[in-house]
Amino acid sequence: MLRDLFTRPFRLGAAEELCGIVIAEPLDLSGVMLPNLDLTGAVFKVPASFRGATFQGLAWLRNVTFEAPADFSEASFAGDARFDGARFQAAARFSSTRFDGVPCFDGAQFAAAAFMDRMICSGSLSLARARFHGPVCLRNTACYGGLWCEGAQFFSSVDTRGLEIHGRNLTAGTKLEQKVPPASV
Repeated sequence: MLRDLFTRPFRLGAAEELCGIVIAEPLDLSGVMLPNLDLTGAVFKVPASFRGATFQGLAWLRNVTFEAPADFSEASFAGDARFDGARFQAAARFSSTRFDGVPCFDGAQFAAAAFMDRMICSGSLSLARARFHGPVCLRNTACYGGLWCEGAQFFSSVDTRGLEIHGRNLTAGTKLEQKVPPASV
């Protein structure tokens, strides 16, 4: 069963290597304890829920494609969360997620809304070269290690009310290209 691959016991120094796996059946891992996971290049064709899950170690979701909504709300990551190059083709939810390491979204692409509100990031929140085509909510997020947005592009609204950045802030080359409706005549 697919769920069994994700919920094996945590083993120090060993990872569940699920690189390139195609997930075409609903996957609900809400509230479960997850081992070290390497999902590099995986494709989620259906909604994936990691809501309230605990990533106990390695969390590599590099170059993963989420074709349907992905929910990581209220999850916790004990180490770095690597979403480099990930493609979110539907809503991506990270509301109230805790990252004890670096949440890395370098080069990620968000086609729809990205909910990154109320997150706690102990390391730097890294959005370098990320592209956001839908609205982004960073409301009340705390970035204790800083915020890296070098080369990020925002094509829709960005809500940063209450965003706290402690540490270094790099925004060189960031583009806010919000589409503004034409003025009425």
